[in-house]
Amino acid sequence: MKNFTHSLAFIFVAVSFVVCSSVRAEESSTSTSISIFLDIETSTSTLFDGSIDVSACSTSASSTSVFSGYCAVMQSDLESDWSSYGEARFLDSVAGISADYDNGWYWGWFSDLEYGQTSLDQHVLVPGERLLVTMGRMPLRISLATTTPVVGATTTVSVDQFGFDDSWNGVWVPAASSSVSVGLEIGETDAVGRYDVFVSSSTPFTVRASKDGFLRTGEVIVYPRELAEEAEVPAPDAPATTTPQVSSGGSSSGGSRHDSCSIDVSRAIQFLTARQGSDGSFGSGLYTDWAAIALASDLHGIGRERLVSLLKSADGSLSSVTDYERRAMSLMAFGIDPRTGSQADYIAKIADAFDGTQVGDPSLVNDDIFAIIPLVKAGYSSSDPIIDRTTAFVVSMQSDDGSWEGSVDLTAASVQALGLVRSVDGVSLALDKARDYLVSRQRDDGGFGSGFSTSWALQAIASLGESGLSWSKAGKTPFDSLCSLQQEDGGFESLSADESTRVWATSYAIPAALGRAWPSILVSFLKPVVESRSTPSTVDGSATVASSSAEVIQSNIVADEPPVIAAPFVEVRREVASDIAPDDVFIEEIRPQAEIPSTELDAVVDYDQAAAAGASGISMQVWSSVAACLGLVGLAVSARSGRGIKNN
Repeated sequence: MKNFTHSLAFIFVAVSFVVCSSVRAEESSTSTSISIFLDIETSTSTLFDGSIDVSACSTSASSTSVFSGYCAVMQSDLESDWSSYGEARFLDSVAGISADYDNGWYWGWFSDLEYGQTSLDQHVLVPGERLLVTMGRMPLRISLATTTPVVGATTTVSVDQFGFDDSWNGVWVPAASSSVSVGLEIGETDAVGRYDVFVSSSTPFTVRASKDGFLRTGEVIVYPRELAEEAEVPAPDAPATTTPQVSSGGSSSGGSRHDSCSIDVSRAIQFLTARQGSDGSFGSGLYTDWAAIALASDLHGIGRERLVSLLKSADGSLSSVTDYERRAMSLMAFGIDPRTGSQADYIAKIADAFDGTQVGDPSLVNDDIFAIIPLVKAGYSSSDPIIDRTTAFVVSMQSDDGSWEGSVDLTAASVQALGLVRSVDGVSLALDKARDYLVSRQRDDGGFGSGFSTSWALQAIASLGESGLSWSKAGKTPFDSLCSLQQEDGGFESLSADESTRVWATSYAIPAALGRAWPSILVSFLKPVVESRSTPSTVDGSATVASSSAEVIQSNIVADEPPVIAAPFVEVRREVASDIAPDDVFIEEIRPQAEIPSTELDAVVDYDQAAAAGASGISMQVWSSVAACLGLVGLAVSARSGRGIKNN
């Protein structure tokens, strides 16, 4: 988590047609840091293994300070030597242990088990990530078919080892003959790296793997569950008593555990990453953006590096303002500044759609809901007309019953957006009415009509500062409803649904299961400060007017929480069911949608623009109160109308 307090200059100038006077305010600067897990290994020993608070640093007097892998190694208190190739710094030795390039021994690195393909100084750290720096031993990777197996059944452990193919491409392949520790017992993987574990009791146990010549995996915690008999099902009005827990170990993320059902987040993430393309995408931009928010909400998600690279290099020409909103949120979820860290200035695209009253199409409200989230996370506040007036427009569109368009989805999205602008007139009352509406729409199974709606409702509940476990109806909570939709492969929705729909539904379910609202997933950034310098000039030989030259100070910030995403025009197909209320009927329709971010992640930002500003002599400046003022906004709303549209 990072709070920068560098001198921040404000110059307000007022004159006819041009600004004429300036006022500057500065705050003392303090160094900030982010916490990561650092592991430095050699072929025979561990040099460093533990958490470390990393401060931003630079590789030379002329470069801008960033939070990089280089900084982590330099601040580990281990002596290190580096070589420079152009602007890149490569690690030569740590604690006197040097690379031997002639014989193919060199220092490599992994971020959350994603192989690093740049120099360490070019790798921007993410709060909470696991950075492995190693020479002589490659890592193993472990995964389980489920971390909540039924007692009396088996769960399969899969172990992979990292290596290089004939073309020197990094690859993960099955780790045959690996030792698998299951509690106090030890087994061995077969030729395809698998080992079946029989679950004999409901007592939790740990699983880890090792193999000669490789680094052993972390521990995965397994929570067996009893298969409830019909007679053992709690009475309809029995309250839920189990607090959800998320456990992590190795590459697993654990799951949300409840008495009647357990949402296995680990398997959900595995489901998603197994469907990630070689280019890092999950199909169309819609699915990719939502998947990005889901994976960013989990600190140990796999496939992050390829996804980040794709988002930063993707074509910035999109079709609608909700597309720009969603893309901004997906970038911010990974700490990338949507102004400067990609192929387009997505914040400018959103701001350009403001007509003085609202954003985008005046007949729609979803584009306004999803505009608020990325704009606030990008440094706008209620004192800016675009936020004040767009918020007023959203509030004005609320129905008497507390909903927006009679839709659970839009109402849940509105709750998350308005939670960022509570100081605006009418917002507090609107949030109270929205909560009452959501309460009225909860069904006896604990859910809100569909997995999509239930996921968003859980995020809205988190945004209100409440627990989904406290929202119990007929003895069921929203978690119970969502859990019933998870299949054996880890994905959500019926196995008969098309894969894109299941990727979409799973992307919504992951942050919901983790209890993370969009605002807590997105990283906050400062709005660029325009600094005007007045230079007198003579007009007609008499009248003096101030002509000003403006410089934009781009400040990138890492907030205390993660980012959010926006939505595009998407065709939605939903089946009409006789037992579904009119507002939940699935209709084929094309309509712009907005998207949603995840929850309380430590924020990180992309410092490309900050580096450029620093190189030109412009200092990076940040308010110490930015994190508190902005919060972490989650804007991934798939503005689905009361008719069941889920295009964001």
